[in-house]
Amino acid sequence: MIPVLLVDDHPIARVGLKSMVSTFPKMKIIGEASNGLDALKQAKTLSPMLIFMDIHMPGMDGLEASRRIMNFNPRIKIIVISTFTNSVYPSRLLEIGAVGYLSKHASQEEIFKSIRIVLAGQRYISPNIAHTLAFQHVDKVVELSWNILTLRELQVALLLVKGNTVKDIADIFYLSEKTIMGYRCSMFKKLNIKNEVQLILLAKKCGLMEILLR
Repeated sequence: MIPVLLVDDHPIARVGLKSMVSTFPKMKIIGEASNGLDALKQAKTLSPMLIFMDIHMPGMDGLEASRRIMNFNPRIKIIVISTFTNSVYPSRLLEIGAVGYLSKHASQEEIFKSIRIVLAGQRYISPNIAHTLAFQHVDKVVELSWNILTLRELQVALLLVKGNTVKDIADIFYLSEKTIMGYRCSMFKKLNIKNEVQLILLAKKCGLMEILLR
């Protein structure tokens, strides 16, 4: 059997995914998580072979959870299923070690296809997302902004855009507020902005705000 962990903060989304994945041969759902921290804990205690990971969740998001999971067990295969199709997220998740990236609009047939491919040791990316990645260099706004940030700077930037305070972010990452302020200052310098208002305007220009605030 192939032990599977489902991670999504929406119960209905987990029910739908569970219904589909359970019909795939030899799949066994061994756990469900509604946030990144819970996903990290279950990944350590349940030892899944495959994780379906959402990105936009309260507290620790899927990006950070995936990074930490890959750090302690890179053999776990992570397939991201998310509404985020902007090149910022897929490129960072693939850098971390995710082996699949699907849109939440993916059909059962495509989900099954992704499972077969990643279990065979290859990567699977939804065609529309692959197209975005292939042509991301054409989008100068994205290229000159988010993609020049380190992973941690990007995470701090997106959490600030979502309305989190420096203290909130420090708590999420178990870091000091001084450290988070350092990332904030570095990120502002790279983006050539001075405050959160300008950061939000840049996020809007890149098309991230609509998805982040859903």
